Amino acid sequence: MVPVIVFFVFLEILPGVFSQTGPPADTICKPYRATIFWDTYTEEYGSFFYQRILTVRLIDEMPDNSVIRLKVVGTAFSRSLHFTKDHSNTSWVERIAEIETGYSSNHTISYEFILDEIFDILNMNMAEEFFWVVNECSVIEEKKVREALKRKKTFVAVTGQIDKPVSNVWTSIATDKNHTLKLNYKGHTNLDEFLNLACKDSRLNCDTDMYWDGNRCHRCSYICSKVPSEYCRNECPYKEFCDSLNPAETKKATENL
Repeated sequence: MVPVIVFFVFLEILPGVFSQTGPPADTICKPYRATIFWDTYTEEYGSFFYQRILTVRLIDEMPDNSVIRLKVVGTAFSRSLHFTKDHSNTSWVERIAEIETGYSSNHTISYEFILDEIFDILNMNMAEEFFWVVNECSVIEEKKVREALKRKKTFVAVTGQIDKPVSNVWTSIATDKNHTLKLNYKGHTNLDEFLNLACKDSRLNCDTDMYWDGNRCHRCSYICSKVPSEYCRNECPYKEFCDSLNPAETKKATENL
C-alpha cells in the first residue's frame, strides 16, 4: 500500500513538473476510444515514474464515457485494464499506481499483441485514438505495425535523453510530428499541446483519410481537391499526410469523382 500512498502524494505536487495550463476554453472534447500501449521496462526508475504520471494525466484529461484500454508490456506477463471513464469512480488511478516497473529483457512489442486492439472496432460513432508510452529501448515490429496504424490517430510519448531526437521507428507510426512527445528523465516537458491535440482528434470519428457525415465514414477525396476548402481542412485535417502514404490510391480516387 505504501507505493500507492506515495504515488498519490506525488500527484498533488505535479504542477511543478508538467505544465498544466489546461485546454483552451473553446476546445470541446468528445468521449473517445483510447488504446494505450505502455512499455514499463526501463533502466531508470525515474523514467518509469514519469511514464506512469503521463499515463494518469492522459486518462484524467479524457472526458467521461471515454472507453479506455491500457495494455502493459515489459514484464514476463502483460497486464490489461479496460474501463469506461467516470469522474465519480477514480479506482483506475490506484490500479495504475500498483503497476510496477518492468523487468523483462524482451522489449519487443509484437504485431500480434496490438492486432486485436487495432481491428476490434466497438463504436464507429466514437473516435478512436492510439497512444504509445515507450522508451528508447522499446522495439516494435515496425513494418507491420506501421502498416496497421498508418490511417489511425496515433500518439507517441518517448522517455529518454531530451537532446536525443525521437527515433524514426516511432515517428513513422505517429500521425505526424505533432503527435510525438519527448519526455526526459526529469519529466520536464510541455504536455499541454499533446493533450490538446488528443482532445481535438476526439471530434474526428473516422480514420485520418476519411470524414464523418453524421451516419458513416467516407473517403476524404470526396470533399477535398488540390485546393482544399475550409470544410475539407476541418473534416480531413490529416489528408495531406494520408496522401503521402499512398499517392497512387489518392489520385485514382480523385479521378473517379
